[in-house]
Amino acid sequence: MYKMTLDDCLCYLTGKVFRQMLSCYNPYIREKRLTVSQLFVLLALYERDGMTPQELSSKLALNSSTLTGILDRLEQKGLVKREMNATDRRSIVIKLTDSAKKIKDELWHIYETVNGYLMSCLSQEELNKLHEIMGKLEKRAHEMHVK
Repeated sequence: MYKMTLDDCLCYLTGKVFRQMLSCYNPYIREKRLTVSQLFVLLALYERDGMTPQELSSKLALNSSTLTGILDRLEQKGLVKREMNATDRRSIVIKLTDSAKKIKDELWHIYETVNGYLMSCLSQEELNKLHEIMGKLEKRAHEMHVK
């Protein structure tokens, strides 16, 4: 009878790779005094400024309490601000400050440098297959989560 090991666990394997990949960003963002989570929140807002916390949470797959802490720290750093939603006064939107807009190109360069390096070991066919597989796994995990 086959006994599964930790190396057979998808969560373990993807988590291990995930942590290694995230650590690649640290030398680049350390001087900005940002965490990787803060970097990805800013990148999401660069793509679409003015998202609600719920939209950001969904895009980044973060629970609301985790996102709230990240937003609190970004707000303390003067990089984001919470504003009333002009179309629905019962909710707020997250807006980039001028300080965050000034470092946009630099942060995108960091993202493109690290992500480009990590992806450079894969062919386009492998990247396409990886996206397909990750999409399947995400869908499957979501199905189990909602049961």
